[in-house]
Amino acid sequence: MSVLALLLTALLQEPSPTLLSGELLAPNRGVDAASLVSSIDGSAWIGYAIRGVDGSSHYCDGVLRLEGDSGYRTRSDAIEGDRTRFVLVRVQGGKVQRVRLSGMQCVLDSGGIPVYWFPNISTEESLSLLDSVIRNNAGDDAAEAALRALAQHDGVGADRRLDGYVLPSWPLDLREKAVFWMGAARGDAGFGALSALVDDDAQMAALGEKIVFAIHVSDAPRATDKLIALARGDRRSEIRAKSLFWLSQEASAAAVRAIEEAVREDPEIEIKKKAVFALSQLPSEEGVPLLIEVAETHPSREVRKKAFFWLGQTGDPQALALFERVLRQ
Repeated sequence: MSVLALLLTALLQEPSPTLLSGELLAPNRGVDAASLVSSIDGSAWIGYAIRGVDGSSHYCDGVLRLEGDSGYRTRSDAIEGDRTRFVLVRVQGGKVQRVRLSGMQCVLDSGGIPVYWFPNISTEESLSLLDSVIRNNAGDDAAEAALRALAQHDGVGADRRLDGYVLPSWPLDLREKAVFWMGAARGDAGFGALSALVDDDAQMAALGEKIVFAIHVSDAPRATDKLIALARGDRRSEIRAKSLFWLSQEASAAAVRAIEEAVREDPEIEIKKKAVFALSQLPSEEGVPLLIEVAETHPSREVRKKAFFWLGQTGDPQALALFERVLRQ
Protein backbone atom coordinates (compact mmCIF):
# COMPACT_ATOMS: atom_id res chain seq x y z
CA MET A 1 0.00 0.00 0.00
CA SER A 2 1.35 3.45 -0.90
CA VAL A 3 2.10 6.14 1.67
CA LEU A 4 -0.81 8.19 0.31
CA ALA A 5 -3.19 5.25 0.68
CA LEU A 6 -2.04 4.70 4.26
CA LEU A 7 -2.63 8.36 5.07
CA LEU A 8 -6.11 8.28 3.54
CA THR A 9 -6.95 5.13 5.49
CA ALA A 10 -5.84 6.77 8.73
CA LEU A 11 -7.87 9.89 8.02
CA LEU A 12 -11.01 7.90 7.24
CA GLN A 13 -10.84 5.77 10.36
CA GLU A 14 -13.32 6.63 13.09
CA PRO A 15 -11.59 7.92 16.24
CA SER A 16 -11.70 5.70 19.29
CA PRO A 17 -10.87 6.50 22.91
CA THR A 18 -7.85 5.65 25.00
CA LEU A 19 -9.05 3.50 27.88
CA LEU A 20 -7.10 3.71 31.14
CA SER A 21 -8.90 0.79 32.76
CA GLY A 22 -11.58 -1.65 31.68
CA GLU A 23 -11.95 -3.46 28.39
CA LEU A 24 -12.82 -1.94 25.02
CA LEU A 25 -15.15 -4.38 23.26
CA ALA A 26 -16.52 -4.53 19.73
CA PRO A 27 -20.29 -5.15 19.53
CA ASN A 28 -21.42 -8.25 17.72
CA ARG A 29 -21.83 -7.77 14.00
CA GLY A 30 -25.23 -6.39 13.04
CA VAL A 31 -26.17 -5.26 16.57
CA ASP A 32 -27.13 -1.59 16.84
CA ALA A 33 -26.65 0.57 19.92
CA ALA A 34 -30.33 0.61 20.94
CA SER A 35 -30.57 -3.18 20.77
CA LEU A 36 -27.38 -3.54 22.77
CA VAL A 37 -28.81 -1.38 25.58
CA SER A 38 -31.73 -3.74 26.15
CA SER A 39 -29.55 -6.86 25.94
CA ILE A 40 -27.03 -5.93 28.67
CA ASP A 41 -27.94 -7.68 31.92
CA GLY A 42 -25.04 -6.38 33.99
CA SER A 43 -23.16 -3.08 33.81
CA ALA A 44 -21.46 -1.65 30.74
CA TRP A 45 -20.77 1.55 28.84
CA ILE A 46 -21.70 2.03 25.20
CA GLY A 47 -19.66 4.61 23.30
CA TYR A 48 -19.19 6.12 19.87
CA ALA A 49 -17.93 9.26 18.14
CA ILE A 50 -20.02 12.04 16.62
CA ARG A 51 -19.31 15.25 14.76
CA GLY A 52 -20.19 18.10 17.08
CA VAL A 53 -21.49 21.58 16.40
CA ASP A 54 -18.93 24.22 15.59
CA GLY A 55 -17.58 26.00 18.64
CA SER A 56 -18.61 23.44 21.26
CA SER A 57 -15.88 22.42 23.68
CA HIS A 58 -16.06 19.48 26.05
CA TYR A 59 -13.00 18.78 28.10
CA CYS A 60 -11.88 16.71 31.02
CA ASP A 61 -8.89 17.37 33.22
CA GLY A 62 -6.79 14.68 31.56
CA VAL A 63 -8.81 11.62 32.60
CA LEU A 64 -12.59 11.25 32.47
CA ARG A 65 -13.53 8.90 35.30
CA LEU A 66 -16.81 7.48 34.14
CA GLU A 67 -17.62 5.74 37.40
CA GLY A 68 -16.67 8.57 39.73
CA ASP A 69 -16.91 12.33 39.57
CA SER A 70 -18.17 13.38 36.16
CA GLY A 71 -14.89 15.14 35.39
CA TYR A 72 -16.98 17.24 33.00
CA ARG A 73 -15.48 20.61 32.19
CA THR A 74 -16.09 23.28 29.60
CA ARG A 75 -13.36 25.72 28.66
CA SER A 76 -12.95 28.33 25.98
CA ASP A 77 -9.55 27.09 24.77
CA ALA A 78 -10.97 24.56 22.30
CA ILE A 79 -8.56 22.73 20.03
CA GLU A 80 -8.71 24.42 16.62
CA GLY A 81 -10.85 22.42 14.22
CA ASP A 82 -11.64 19.65 16.71
CA ARG A 83 -15.34 18.82 16.42
CA THR A 84 -15.21 15.14 17.38
CA ARG A 85 -17.12 14.25 20.52
CA PHE A 86 -17.40 10.94 22.31
CA VAL A 87 -20.88 9.99 23.53
CA LEU A 88 -20.84 7.49 26.41
CA VAL A 89 -23.96 5.79 27.72
CA ARG A 90 -23.95 3.76 30.95
CA VAL A 91 -26.28 0.78 30.97
CA GLN A 92 -27.26 -1.47 33.85
CA GLY A 93 -29.83 -4.23 33.64
CA GLY A 94 -31.01 -3.11 30.21
CA LYS A 95 -31.68 0.48 31.28
CA VAL A 96 -29.67 3.65 30.66
CA GLN A 97 -28.47 5.26 33.87
CA ARG A 98 -26.13 8.03 32.69
CA VAL A 99 -24.94 9.80 29.56
CA ARG A 100 -21.56 11.52 29.28
CA LEU A 101 -20.01 13.66 26.57
CA SER A 102 -16.25 13.92 26.12
CA GLY A 103 -13.67 15.55 23.89
CA MET A 104 -11.57 13.06 21.93
CA GLN A 105 -8.40 14.08 23.77
CA CYS A 106 -9.73 12.70 27.08
CA VAL A 107 -8.41 9.41 28.44
CA LEU A 108 -11.32 7.33 29.73
CA ASP A 109 -11.33 5.40 32.98
CA SER A 110 -14.37 3.11 33.11
CA GLY A 111 -13.53 1.76 36.57
CA GLY A 112 -13.10 -1.74 35.17
CA ILE A 113 -16.55 -1.83 33.54
CA PRO A 114 -16.44 -2.94 29.88
CA VAL A 115 -16.97 -0.36 27.12
CA TYR A 116 -18.69 -1.44 23.90
CA TRP A 117 -17.40 0.82 21.17
CA PHE A 118 -19.34 1.45 17.93
CA PRO A 119 -16.85 2.62 15.29
CA ASN A 120 -19.25 3.82 12.58
CA ILE A 121 -22.52 4.96 14.11
CA SER A 122 -24.59 7.37 12.00
CA THR A 123 -25.84 10.72 13.28
CA GLU A 124 -29.45 9.60 12.97
CA GLU A 125 -28.74 6.38 14.88
CA SER A 126 -27.13 8.41 17.66
CA LEU A 127 -30.05 10.87 17.77
CA SER A 128 -32.54 8.00 17.91
CA LEU A 129 -30.68 6.37 20.79
CA LEU A 130 -30.54 9.62 22.76
CA ASP A 131 -34.20 10.28 21.98
CA SER A 132 -35.09 6.89 23.47
CA VAL A 133 -33.11 7.77 26.61
CA ILE A 134 -35.03 11.04 26.91
CA ARG A 135 -38.38 9.34 26.39
CA ASN A 136 -37.68 6.51 28.81
CA ASN A 137 -36.08 8.65 31.51
CA ALA A 138 -38.00 11.95 31.29
CA GLY A 139 -37.52 13.90 34.49
CA ASP A 140 -34.23 12.40 35.63
CA ASP A 141 -30.54 13.22 35.14
CA ALA A 142 -30.06 10.73 32.31
CA ALA A 143 -32.67 12.50 30.19
CA GLU A 144 -31.09 15.89 30.86
CA ALA A 145 -27.62 14.61 29.93
CA ALA A 146 -28.98 12.92 26.80
CA LEU A 147 -30.62 16.18 25.75
CA ARG A 148 -27.33 18.03 26.19
CA ALA A 149 -25.49 15.40 24.13
CA LEU A 150 -28.17 15.51 21.43
CA ALA A 151 -27.85 19.30 21.19
CA GLN A 152 -24.14 18.95 20.41
CA HIS A 153 -24.71 16.96 17.20
CA ASP A 154 -23.94 18.70 13.95
CA GLY A 155 -26.75 18.88 11.41
CA VAL A 156 -30.44 19.63 11.03
CA GLY A 157 -31.53 16.36 12.64
CA ALA A 158 -30.67 17.71 16.08
CA ASP A 159 -32.54 20.95 15.33
CA ARG A 160 -35.68 19.01 14.47
CA ARG A 161 -35.46 16.92 17.62
CA LEU A 162 -35.01 19.98 19.84
CA ASP A 163 -38.01 21.63 18.20
CA GLY A 164 -40.09 18.63 19.25
CA TYR A 165 -38.98 18.73 22.89
CA VAL A 166 -40.51 22.17 23.49
CA LEU A 167 -44.03 20.90 22.77
CA PRO A 168 -46.46 20.98 25.73
CA SER A 169 -46.65 17.17 25.80
CA TRP A 170 -43.20 17.10 27.42
CA PRO A 171 -42.49 17.90 31.12
CA LEU A 172 -41.88 21.60 31.70
CA ASP A 173 -38.31 21.19 32.96
CA LEU A 174 -37.34 19.27 29.82
CA ARG A 175 -38.95 21.93 27.62
CA GLU A 176 -36.96 24.61 29.46
CA LYS A 177 -33.71 22.75 28.88
CA ALA A 178 -34.50 22.24 25.20
CA VAL A 179 -35.06 25.99 24.88
CA PHE A 180 -31.71 26.67 26.56
CA TRP A 181 -29.82 24.41 24.15
CA MET A 182 -31.52 26.05 21.18
CA GLY A 183 -29.74 29.21 22.22
CA ALA A 184 -26.54 27.78 23.64
CA ALA A 185 -25.65 25.31 20.88
CA ARG A 186 -27.73 25.63 17.72
CA GLY A 187 -26.64 28.97 16.21
CA ASP A 188 -28.87 30.48 13.52
CA ALA A 189 -31.23 27.49 13.40
CA GLY A 190 -31.79 27.64 17.14
CA PHE A 191 -32.28 31.39 17.01
CA GLY A 192 -34.91 30.94 14.30
CA ALA A 193 -36.75 28.42 16.47
CA LEU A 194 -36.60 30.76 19.47
CA SER A 195 -37.93 33.66 17.39
CA ALA A 196 -40.89 31.49 16.37
CA LEU A 197 -41.56 30.66 20.02
CA VAL A 198 -41.66 34.38 20.87
CA ASP A 199 -44.67 34.67 18.55
CA ASP A 200 -46.47 31.77 20.25
CA ASP A 201 -48.52 33.09 23.18
CA ALA A 202 -48.96 29.69 24.81
CA GLN A 203 -45.24 28.91 24.66
CA MET A 204 -44.33 32.36 25.98
CA ALA A 205 -46.75 31.94 28.87
CA ALA A 206 -44.93 28.77 29.93
CA LEU A 207 -41.36 29.46 28.79
CA GLY A 208 -41.08 33.21 28.18
CA GLU A 209 -38.23 34.04 30.57
CA LYS A 210 -36.29 30.92 29.50
CA ILE A 211 -36.73 31.90 25.85
CA VAL A 212 -35.37 35.41 26.52
CA PHE A 213 -32.34 33.95 28.31
CA ALA A 214 -31.74 31.49 25.47
CA ILE A 215 -31.74 34.37 22.99
CA HIS A 216 -29.21 36.14 25.24
CA VAL A 217 -26.79 33.17 25.18
CA SER A 218 -27.20 32.57 21.45
CA ASP A 219 -24.24 33.38 19.22
CA ALA A 220 -26.54 34.17 16.28
CA PRO A 221 -25.69 37.61 14.82
CA ARG A 222 -29.27 38.85 15.24
CA ALA A 223 -29.71 37.79 18.88
CA THR A 224 -28.97 41.19 20.42
CA ASP A 225 -31.28 42.92 17.94
CA LYS A 226 -34.03 40.52 19.00
CA LEU A 227 -33.49 41.31 22.67
CA ILE A 228 -33.63 45.02 21.88
CA ALA A 229 -36.89 44.54 19.97
CA LEU A 230 -38.37 42.63 22.92
CA ALA A 231 -37.24 45.30 25.39
CA ARG A 232 -38.76 48.05 23.27
CA GLY A 233 -42.00 46.59 22.08
CA ASP A 234 -43.12 43.32 23.64
CA ARG A 235 -46.59 43.72 25.14
CA ARG A 236 -45.67 41.53 28.12
CA SER A 237 -44.06 43.63 30.84
CA GLU A 238 -42.16 40.69 32.33
CA ILE A 239 -40.55 39.97 28.96
CA ARG A 240 -39.51 43.59 28.53
CA ALA A 241 -37.99 43.53 32.01
CA LYS A 242 -36.03 40.32 31.42
CA SER A 243 -34.82 41.55 28.05
CA LEU A 244 -33.53 44.75 29.64
CA PHE A 245 -31.65 42.77 32.29
CA TRP A 246 -29.90 40.51 29.78
CA LEU A 247 -29.10 43.50 27.58
CA SER A 248 -27.30 45.00 30.58
CA GLN A 249 -25.08 41.92 30.71
CA GLU A 250 -24.06 42.48 27.09
CA ALA A 251 -23.32 46.20 27.55
CA SER A 252 -23.00 46.89 23.82
CA ALA A 253 -23.69 50.42 22.59
CA ALA A 254 -27.00 49.34 21.06
CA ALA A 255 -28.00 47.54 24.27
CA VAL A 256 -27.25 50.60 26.40
CA ARG A 257 -29.31 52.81 24.09
CA ALA A 258 -32.25 50.42 24.43
CA ILE A 259 -32.01 50.51 28.23
CA GLU A 260 -31.85 54.32 28.27
CA GLU A 261 -34.85 54.41 25.98
CA ALA A 262 -36.81 52.17 28.36
CA VAL A 263 -35.99 54.46 31.29
CA ARG A 264 -37.45 57.37 29.35
CA GLU A 265 -40.27 55.86 27.34
CA ASP A 266 -41.59 52.54 28.64
CA PRO A 267 -45.30 52.99 29.40
CA GLU A 268 -45.07 51.27 32.81
CA ILE A 269 -43.33 52.88 35.77
CA GLU A 270 -42.26 49.48 37.11
CA ILE A 271 -40.44 48.69 33.87
CA LYS A 272 -38.74 52.10 33.97
CA LYS A 273 -37.47 51.11 37.44
CA LYS A 274 -36.32 47.75 36.07
CA ALA A 275 -34.44 49.63 33.36
CA VAL A 276 -32.74 51.73 36.05
CA PHE A 277 -31.62 48.49 37.67
CA ALA A 278 -30.30 47.37 34.28
CA LEU A 279 -28.21 50.57 34.16
CA SER A 280 -26.73 49.60 37.53
CA GLN A 281 -25.54 46.31 36.02
CA LEU A 282 -23.43 48.04 33.37
CA PRO A 283 -19.70 48.55 33.94
CA SER A 284 -19.38 51.41 36.45
CA GLU A 285 -17.62 53.78 34.06
CA GLU A 286 -20.67 53.59 31.82
CA GLY A 287 -23.53 52.92 34.21
CA VAL A 288 -22.77 55.44 36.95
CA PRO A 289 -22.93 58.57 34.74
CA LEU A 290 -26.21 57.33 33.26
CA LEU A 291 -27.65 56.68 36.73
CA ILE A 292 -26.59 60.18 37.82
CA GLU A 293 -28.37 61.67 34.84
CA VAL A 294 -31.55 59.74 35.70
CA ALA A 295 -31.29 60.71 39.37
CA GLU A 296 -30.97 64.39 38.50
CA THR A 297 -33.32 64.79 35.54
CA HIS A 298 -35.97 62.08 35.25
CA PRO A 299 -39.51 63.49 35.58
CA SER A 300 -40.70 60.58 37.77
CA ARG A 301 -39.87 60.85 41.47
CA GLU A 302 -40.09 57.06 41.82
CA VAL A 303 -37.57 56.53 39.04
CA ARG A 304 -35.23 59.17 40.48
CA LYS A 305 -35.42 57.45 43.88
CA LYS A 306 -34.54 54.11 42.29
CA ALA A 307 -31.55 55.69 40.54
CA PHE A 308 -30.33 57.15 43.84
CA PHE A 309 -30.75 53.77 45.51
CA TRP A 310 -28.60 51.95 42.94
CA LEU A 311 -26.03 54.74 42.96
CA GLY A 312 -25.74 54.19 46.70
CA GLN A 313 -24.82 50.56 46.08
CA THR A 314 -21.92 51.44 43.81
CA GLY A 315 -19.63 53.29 46.23
CA ASP A 316 -18.42 55.20 43.19
CA PRO A 317 -16.78 58.61 43.86
CA GLN A 318 -19.07 60.27 41.30
CA ALA A 319 -22.11 58.94 43.16
CA LEU A 320 -20.74 60.12 46.50
CA ALA A 321 -20.15 63.57 45.03
CA LEU A 322 -23.79 63.67 43.88
CA PHE A 323 -25.02 62.72 47.35
CA GLU A 324 -22.88 65.47 48.86
CA ARG A 325 -24.31 68.07 46.47
CA VAL A 326 -27.87 66.98 47.23
CA LEU A 327 -27.30 67.11 51.00
CA ARG A 328 -25.89 70.64 50.76
CA GLN A 329 -28.88 71.99 48.90
